Amino acid sequence: MPDGRGFTIARSLRQHYGYAGDIRATGHFLPEQFGFLIACGFTSFETPATHGPAQFAAALAAPHQPGQLLRRTLGRALEPV
Repeated sequence: MPDGRGFTIARSLRQHYGYAGDIRATGHFLPEQFGFLIACGFTSFETPATHGPAQFAAALAAPHQPGQLLRRTLGRALEPV
């Protein structure tokens, strides 16, 4: 899911088609993406071998501030040269 299509497909299945079954995330995804996977409708996960389940649990426990990257990028763009 490195390009985001899986997120879009899961969200479409839930919102547009009313799918209520299991949507499983497998393959390469990062602990930082875990909250977004859940928000998009994924309900089960096969965590990659490169990241243990504890990393995903820690990612959920960490406070998330949406738009953090956007704020940093805009901040740099607005800095005087």
